[in-house]
Amino acid sequence: MGSSGINAEYMGSDKSMLSSATELLRHHERLDEYEAAMLNNLNTDNPDEALVLIPTLSAPVWKWDGEQVNGSILVGPEVRTAQEGWAWTEHEDGATATATRTDPNTNELEEHQARKGPKFTEEELEILLQQLANYQKSPDEM
Repeated sequence: MGSSGINAEYMGSDKSMLSSATELLRHHERLDEYEAAMLNNLNTDNPDEALVLIPTLSAPVWKWDGEQVNGSILVGPEVRTAQEGWAWTEHEDGATATATRTDPNTNELEEHQARKGPKFTEEELEILLQQLANYQKSPDEM
């Protein structure tokens, strides 16, 4: 195989890795389209740098309490606007809230606690950047 065949093989794997990295970011529940594109183009594994260059990553957002829901997941807008039967009560501290509704299937009261915090902590962002870097490595770096 000539050198052009080798280059084509690496270009194909580069496209595959780039596609995997793009999919990782595109389907991340906490990233909007702009943030995903910025992270994909940033090419850093330094969370401090990412937080400075993309300030919305540390913007305060409502998250479900991690002990009640699998991990720390953003509260969807349908809950905050009291649609889908949810009643949203922000507490006096301004940093916590309770969402309640009657489950239409079981007719039981469902209640979840939420807290306001950064969209990503430095540790969470570091993990995401490491995953992204692993997808972006070329085959000769692995």
